[in-house]
Amino acid sequence: MNPSFNNSIPVQRIKVSVIVSTYKSAEFIRGCLEDLVTQTLYEKGEVEIIIIDSASPENEGEIIQEFQENYPNIIYQRTRERETLYRAWNRAIKLARGSYITNGNTDDRRCFNALEIMANYLDNNREISLVYADQLITTLKNDTFATTPALKHWNWPNYSYQQMRQGCCVGSQPMWRKMLHHKYGYFQENFRCAGDYEFWLRIGIQGEKMALIPEILGLYYLNLQGLEHGSNGQALQEHYQVCKIYKIPHPDIKDIEIKPNPVKMEDLGIILQEDEREKLQTIQAISRKRCPIIVIDGVIFQLKQRKLARIWSSILEHWSQLEFSQHIVILDRNNTAPRWEEFKYWPAESYDYNCTGKDARKIQAICDRLQANLFISTFYTSPLNTPSLLLLAYEFPEENGNLPVDLEKHYAILSASRIIAFSSNIAQDLRKLYPKITPEKIDIIEFFEVNQTIAEEISDFLWYALSETKESSQNQVWLELRKLQEAQQIMYLKQQQDYRTIKDMEISLKELENNHNYLQKNNQELQEEINYLSSRKGIVKTLAKTSILLLAKIKKKLPIF
Repeated sequence: MNPSFNNSIPVQRIKVSVIVSTYKSAEFIRGCLEDLVTQTLYEKGEVEIIIIDSASPENEGEIIQEFQENYPNIIYQRTRERETLYRAWNRAIKLARGSYITNGNTDDRRCFNALEIMANYLDNNREISLVYADQLITTLKNDTFATTPALKHWNWPNYSYQQMRQGCCVGSQPMWRKMLHHKYGYFQENFRCAGDYEFWLRIGIQGEKMALIPEILGLYYLNLQGLEHGSNGQALQEHYQVCKIYKIPHPDIKDIEIKPNPVKMEDLGIILQEDEREKLQTIQAISRKRCPIIVIDGVIFQLKQRKLARIWSSILEHWSQLEFSQHIVILDRNNTAPRWEEFKYWPAESYDYNCTGKDARKIQAICDRLQANLFISTFYTSPLNTPSLLLLAYEFPEENGNLPVDLEKHYAILSASRIIAFSSNIAQDLRKLYPKITPEKIDIIEFFEVNQTIAEEISDFLWYALSETKESSQNQVWLELRKLQEAQQIMYLKQQQDYRTIKDMEISLKELENNHNYLQKNNQELQEEINYLSSRKGIVKTLAKTSILLLAKIKKKLPIF
């Protein structure tokens, strides 16, 4: 019963504890552990793996001990008799040293940096207690995120407590704060498959907040014969029991996972859209090679700066012929970037100078998703903290310019880790405008036209920049500045929207006033017509009578034939 430890790392470095329960899972446990020990956060020494062997009759213990001999921070405990899943989870949670907990289902898999992305989200959003993400769906045993042919996914909704009452909306691979168990207790151990749903409802009804990361970070193994999907009714029975506890009317239940009838793959999940497929292919390619990644923002092709766009097209054309190309991911702004087979692409929204703060945050999210080592913009966009390299051709900001384009140029220049100037004159002008930028930070390439030699020379500087930029290039001041900028831009856009709304209301009021005046005029004209007709009524009657009398008199005077 005592847990066995291997050469564990200091407790203060553990951020995430992955809890794994195994019973008759020998065919999955090796793939599960391989998936976890290759997580970027595990490689940084911030993850521990806690495995509870629930008296399994198979050889999971031997496989786990093999991993313990080769990898640090794996804790293994075997119980004397079989226990429920949630009792095993509770055992593991009580052993956990991390601030965050996530369950490592033996048959599910994750994107190579999923744990890091989810942990960072909880780090940066203290008000959120649990985070979850979308998942691919596979029916292949021991499938991997890097190689899966899956084309369907669980597209989970944004969280609300009402949404949770409709069914478990956080998927099978959430991450939550350990302190929730100190506040609200542990999982109910009598459940076999609905204990997690009950706990999410328990914390949700207390007002704890949960958040969706709208990215595909997990791979869900759809075991049609498993406990959740089996036809034995166990899942349905427990689900009804949970609904009774939280007074959820049964007609409100919409969770397709607990249907007692056999589940068909075609009834589940949503087919990936074209943009989602391209993103998935890029992530899979990166996870297979795990080489340094350079993200290049192709914004210049959206902005239609023809001269600079031609220069960048030439540079990229030459880079596509180098081995260096395998490291490049191009942000394609609204399908405007030219395409080369050698590069990977990431679809991105159009750039808007009214939302530059928000755009910087989105760029950073993409860099985090791709584990980017270096960011390059084709025209003065910048992330929040990923090291960036700036290529200066000829465009400079106005010295005292306050336009959004000038401000973004200032941000990009001042926050760059290194700068490549395409002539000595450009470098001198840059130093005059920004005297605090040291000469060591600026590299010079005498640029007349783009050729293979120039392209290779630039790529050499990029490798040098990669070797230098191990840490984030921007400090907390830059991050706070960007947050303030985004808040200011949001306020400005709201003011513009309110102004347009007021103008629309003024136009509507004017139209109503004009319609009212028009109706009044028509009413007046109609009344005048009625009055006129009324005044003519007596004359018409008199004329009618006069004609009849005159005709009678004429008849009397006519001779009778």
